[in-house]
Amino acid sequence: MVEIVEREGEKAVERALRFIVECLELGGIPHVRVKYGGLPIRKQGLRGVILTCYGRAEYLEPLRLYCPGSEREWYEFVKFCEGETSDYKAILEKYKEEIEKLRREVIEELKKRYKEKLEEIRRQPIYGKD
Repeated sequence: MVEIVEREGEKAVERALRFIVECLELGGIPHVRVKYGGLPIRKQGLRGVILTCYGRAEYLEPLRLYCPGSEREWYEFVKFCEGETSDYKAILEKYKEEIEKLRREVIEELKKRYKEKLEEIRRQPIYGKD
């Protein structure tokens, strides 16, 4: 699992949204966890989330993302995820404009990373490879 600390709320939210877009473009189902064992995810006074990509974890490693809770954008993102039970569709709707800006960039990065295999990866079933 990759751990990243962002000091600016806007950058932390962008990184989380980028993960969600990457997961969807790979054909996975993104999940945002704001609590673990019923407790908020924290590290040295920072508020965190765990992002996972169900069905494509072998291509997109889970991410622990931390940012100061005092950063307004990050605080609002985490609170929204808590209230929506981390439903990625609700996140897509709320952050529609930001995601549209990221989508083209993410697709180009994935095409470079996986070349001709990207379409094959997208078509793989969620519950295992053929």
